[in-house]
Parts: sequence; C-alpha cells; structure tokens
Amino acid sequence: MFFLGSCVESSQKYKSLQVRLDSLSTVHIMQNSEMESMLADLNDISAGMQSLRDAERLLTLETINENKDNSKSKQQLNQLKKDVQAITEAIASYKEQISKLEGKNKSQSAEFKRLIAGLNAELDQRTQKLNEITKQLAEKNQQLAVKTEEVANLTENVEALDKANKSQQMTINEQDMAIHQGHYYRIR
Repeated sequence: MFFLGSCVESSQKYKSLQVRLDSLSTVHIMQNSEMESMLADLNDISAGMQSLRDAERLLTLETINENKDNSKSKQQLNQLKKDVQAITEAIASYKEQISKLEGKNKSQSAEFKRLIAGLNAELDQRTQKLNEITKQLAEKNQQLAVKTEEVANLTENVEALDKANKSQQMTINEQDMAIHQGHYYRIR
C-alpha cells in the first residue's frame, strides 16, 4: 500500500493534476481579490454618489433661495461656482473609476452590467442637473453685473446731485449775505 501511494504521487499524471490545481487556486485567489477590489471601488463610488446627491440638494436649495432673494453677492455666487466645479470634478472622477471597473472585469455578469449602467445613468442625470445649476448661476452673475452697473450709475448720480446741491447752497449763502449787507452812502 505504501508503495502504491508513493507511486501515485510520483506519477506524471498526478504531478500535472497538482500543477493544474495550484494554477486554479492561484486564479481563484486572483479573481477573489479582483472581485473584492471591484466591490470596494463600487462601495466608494456609491458613497461618493450619496455625497453628490447631498451636495446637489444643497446647491438646489441655495439656488432656490437665491431666486427668492436676488441680493446674492458676487462672493456668494463665486462660492456656488466653486461648489459646482468641485461636484463636476467628482462626477468626472467617478466616471473614470466606473470605466476602469468595466475594463477590469472581463467576464461581466448581468447584475454587474446593470449596476454599472445604473451608476452611469445617475452620473449623467447629476451632470445634467449641474449644467442647469451652472446656467442659473451664469444668469445670476449677469444680473449681478447689471445691478452693479446700475449701482455705479446711481452712485455717480448721487455724487453729481450732491455737488450741485453744494454749489446751490453756496450761491444761496452768497445771495443771502448780499441781501443782508448794509450799504452806507455818504452824503456830501
């Protein structure tokens, strides 16, 4: 018996099966680590998508409030633009990560493809919403420029009226002094 067990282990067929088993184990380990990496990436993307939804909700609320109160300053509009830019960059980053995930997984399951398609659709939807917000911000920026120009014109008018008022006041003072000035005539 001992001799048979030893013969089986030293046979060529046994060795080739052992190599094949080792190869399959290595492939299995690699696939598991690739799958875990992909799932971690998907979890990161999902968490990022949630933060995008929250940020978009805040931007939408700020834009709505801005429509009610047109007294937004240029600084506030610039901050909103920076926020939109940051979200746009995050969306681009997530799209890139999704593309990498699609490239990594050669044999994609239907569930994986559906998940990726859903993420891409949501990213496209977020991009469209950001484009709308960007358009609204551009309109508000234009309105702010017009209002700034109006304020500058009104300031010039106030300064001109103030100058005219001071000139008139000086004329009134001079005329008042002239009226009340006494003249002495010397009779000869």
